[in-house]
Amino acid sequence: MSEIILPKKIIFGSGSLKDNPFSDFTNAVLISDCKDILRLNSFFTDDKSKPTLIPQISILINESTDKLIEFAAEKMNSNSSDLLIAAGSPSLFDKASELAVDYSAELSVIPSCGLTDLPFSPPMPPQSAILVPQLICTLNSIGVAYRSASALALCIDAYINSEDEVMCEIIINTAQEIERNMIPAYRGEIASLFRLYYALFVAGIIAYSFKSDTPLRKAVTFFTELGTPASGTAAVCLPNAIEFNNSAQDKCAELSNRFKISERSTDPVCTLSEYLRRKFAAIGIQRSVNAFYADEWRYNLKSDEYNELKPLLDNCFYGSRRFVRL
Repeated sequence: MSEIILPKKIIFGSGSLKDNPFSDFTNAVLISDCKDILRLNSFFTDDKSKPTLIPQISILINESTDKLIEFAAEKMNSNSSDLLIAAGSPSLFDKASELAVDYSAELSVIPSCGLTDLPFSPPMPPQSAILVPQLICTLNSIGVAYRSASALALCIDAYINSEDEVMCEIIINTAQEIERNMIPAYRGEIASLFRLYYALFVAGIIAYSFKSDTPLRKAVTFFTELGTPASGTAAVCLPNAIEFNNSAQDKCAELSNRFKISERSTDPVCTLSEYLRRKFAAIGIQRSVNAFYADEWRYNLKSDEYNELKPLLDNCFYGSRRFVRL
């Protein structure tokens, strides 16, 4: 990874929208799979009696990604829209980025919970992002748990497999912020939820800037093709991927220092992987993939094709039988 690809414009908080960052646009489409985007309705509205940021804007809020994309395509085709605003989940952003490329429109995103669902490899990154931390409060504790664990997994994986010192410092600081706030946020502490929201956004930027095909990413791709949820799978697979790699002793030791792990074994890899299993267990993350995906026959049929990755896949699916006394 040679650079982290940031949006050209990042807008912090709905209050900053009063400065109208979209003054250069005349016709926009806003689609959202998050009903709480209505909290911004005083600025994004198609009601002509209310103040608006954009002269002409078409809005649809719906839980179906397919309906949202169909609506956006129809409006962009008929109105020659120059701005597409996607609010809500990463899966919607992925589809919206394809649409923005097709219609040569600028893409802006309003993440409700970060950008950390794999796979996230948009045709183009968003040109702008609006960060409204209040939106993360719409997640329940399980949603917070899996989003934060997924983000931490992606950061640690990128840190262990990156050689760029500057990028490594950005990544490890983000991982530290997530690790520090994930349990308080899971318990519903508002300040930790807000800090976690911003860290999740940075983690998402890291995720689609980091292009290496690591063992973790291979494992997550394998299991998501079977139908498992990406965020839960990344969290479950991370400790096993660290042990499978087993060559990043110095970086595992640095992560242990940053996370202030007090009880340690002589092996930094084992120390970190077992600490993460316990950390994830504290917020309800399962230890094995088969805890939420039970089709063992299909798993075995597909995994037999992956000779070199098979030991990692087995540990992820059945759960590691390696227990370390810290």
